[in-house]
Amino acid sequence: MITGRRVVVSIVLAFAAGLLIYSFSLVRPTNTPPVFKNSAVKTVSPAISALVLRESSVAITLAPGYQLATSVDGLSVSSNGAATGIPQDEIMVTPAQNQYSFLPTGGAVLSELPVGRVCAIAEIVQATQPGATPQQFSWCFQTQ
Repeated sequence: MITGRRVVVSIVLAFAAGLLIYSFSLVRPTNTPPVFKNSAVKTVSPAISALVLRESSVAITLAPGYQLATSVDGLSVSSNGAATGIPQDEIMVTPAQNQYSFLPTGGAVLSELPVGRVCAIAEIVQATQPGATPQQFSWCFQTQ
């Protein structure tokens, strides 16, 4: 037998089920990888706008066929308008991944990253044209 109470309970349950399904559709992964406008860049670390410790490494992974410029500071760190170039002998290269990284340590040009907003700047050239004018790529993050 259909009663008014059963109709109301059915409508309320259907509405609750609809809300439950809708709430699951709102949850999306927030860690989607960024898409860089410069096709030479695959990934950067720290991530853009990330909050990291001052002892964190700075790294960039380039697409095959690209490398950091050797005629200038291929990688530098900037804070408050002052840029510090990283010497070539302090940049660690992982050829299999085409990754270039710098880890601030005692005895290095930087013992730790500056406090606050820090930008990393990479000078990138095609591997077949190492003497060409480098294209600059930069990204910024926060340190604490």
